[in-house]
Amino acid sequence: MKLPPALQPWAEPLAALETELAIALGPLVRQLDQLITRARELKLRIGAQGVRDERHATRLREHGVLAARGPFILESATDDEVDELIERLGGGAGRLLGG
Repeated sequence: MKLPPALQPWAEPLAALETELAIALGPLVRQLDQLITRARELKLRIGAQGVRDERHATRLREHGVLAARGPFILESATDDEVDELIERLGGGAGRLLGG
């Protein structure tokens, strides 16, 4: 991600913070994966709220999230529309997010 000119002097400390943040979030990501695994075992649909950009959508898709809504998603779908799309796609997880 390219920083605005005003933040350029902070590029190196921010990069280090990103690494530290990734390390700190590791256990949370594992918990998310475990929750998604359990939901799949229970045959639950998985959705996410608050998807803000393509990076979020990609990460969610990688974790098996089936559907999402938020500023990045242009259009909401009803429950029936989601059910119909899941059936049409053969239940493939992640396809609603472009997978």
